[in-house]
Amino acid sequence: MGAPGALTLARDWGRAVVDFVYPPACPLCHRRLTREDRTVCLLCEAQLKLRPDWQCPRCGGRGCGAPPESGRRCRLCPPGGAAWLGALSVVGYSDFAARCVHLFKYNRRLELGGVMARLMAEHLAEPVGALGGRLDRIAPVPLHWARRLARGFNQSERLARALAAATGLELDTRLLRRLRHTKRQALVPKDLRAENVRGAFGLRAGREVRRQGILLVDDVVTTGETVNECAKALKDAGAREVWVACFARAGVGRGADEE
Repeated sequence: MGAPGALTLARDWGRAVVDFVYPPACPLCHRRLTREDRTVCLLCEAQLKLRPDWQCPRCGGRGCGAPPESGRRCRLCPPGGAAWLGALSVVGYSDFAARCVHLFKYNRRLELGGVMARLMAEHLAEPVGALGGRLDRIAPVPLHWARRLARGFNQSERLARALAAATGLELDTRLLRRLRHTKRQALVPKDLRAENVRGAFGLRAGREVRRQGILLVDDVVTTGETVNECAKALKDAGAREVWVACFARAGVGRGADEE
């Protein structure tokens, strides 16, 4: 056996010993992972893939009552003055999905971010493609530099990269920037969230979006105020239309975990 083969064998044995002493466990339910599992156990991944009977084609809302009549808005649709046209999501913002998002963002369980990114790529590539030539590029919702420094990464950027790779759309991670630091939307009462992020985003110098269609990516959309302010900045700069893609879209009565 040559040196490369010996190194591979030693590495495999080392992993086997570590797995025996410290069995890998699902970060969501703490069950022991099997060879068939990837980052989370198959049962938890199945729950993340659960879909309700319908999803609003306009705003991506889930679990918000009976489907509206064809062409009408559901209870989660952005109001007539919203700058974004609609959202695409993988799951509703259930307690289970919220735990996944929270561990990823605030406990640095980056492997869960990988699961979310993979599910977005698997489930949203086709509906994004169905928009045809209406989209020109993908952009993540930006974090303020101080929050990014504290967290170590922008969760929306990681998800946007996976979706861009799956769809072939151009990714621009620096299209938008934060103009000021804001409180986390999750800590702000719903009736004050619009004010909290008003005017908080702008187009970076040298970027051009005139007559373009932009797909904004965020991890969670609840009230939609954050993506609406991003969309306003893009529309003010001349963007033709703005759509949103997210991992989880909140239903009526759920709290927020944005940012």
